[in-house]
Amino acid sequence: MEKWKLNQLMMAALTLPAVKGESIGDYEARLWEDANAQSEAAKIRGAEIHGFIESHFQGGTVDAPRAIPFIDAVEEALYDAFGDQEWSAEKAFASDLGFGGKIDLHSPHVIIDYKTKDNNKIVKKPMSYIENKMQLSAYRKGLGIPDAVIANLYIGRDLQEDGSVLVKLEIHDGDWWPEFECLLKYWKLVKNHG
Repeated sequence: MEKWKLNQLMMAALTLPAVKGESIGDYEARLWEDANAQSEAAKIRGAEIHGFIESHFQGGTVDAPRAIPFIDAVEEALYDAFGDQEWSAEKAFASDLGFGGKIDLHSPHVIIDYKTKDNNKIVKKPMSYIENKMQLSAYRKGLGIPDAVIANLYIGRDLQEDGSVLVKLEIHDGDWWPEFECLLKYWKLVKNHG
């Protein structure tokens, strides 16, 4: 995320030349304003797409025609990878192990965390960081379904030229619970929680 923000700042510097007579402080402020506007627009778009998918899997009606390509792409990717599943969206849980979370999408056999990205980032391989894998392993432990498949689903924020949505599913074969558990123990020590 930090790298993405810095890239936005660099793009602002490339596309917004300094104005004659403008102080360095004023120029810097203008660059940050532009970079932050790009970041905010991406967050808003990502939240909108997240809402479309959440509403769909919770059985709600999604009236916005612009939602259909995103829902269709996600449905197709999930069906191709996992077949028919009884999906549950946005389930919150609290574990006796001292942590909790809210899961984007899961079934009794699969746990999915989805993220929206710029289309050009989705073609990069692989995309998932260890933090993503630890999060999903913790969800698996917290839900008490140790054999569940865990995966990140990346969804492009913008339609492609043909009107479709770019999606990429990364299924993780390992278990990152031990790493998460170490961080949880550290957090408990720092916060003085039993």
